[in-house]
Amino acid sequence: STYFRAITSQELLYRLPNLYNLQNYMKFLDKVLGFWCKRSILETSNFEERIAVAE
Repeated sequence: STYFRAITSQELLYRLPNLYNLQNYMKFLDKVLGFWCKRSILETSNFEERIAVAE
């Protein structure tokens, strides 16, 4: 995740000097990261429920 962040910050600096493009890219990143965060939270809670049932 840190590696991914380093790459994206470099891409922002070198490939997206335009502020409009930067804002669109950040919106896109928010959607992608938000989706994965929600998904991982759901998977984690399901996993904890399974452990509770197993006990």
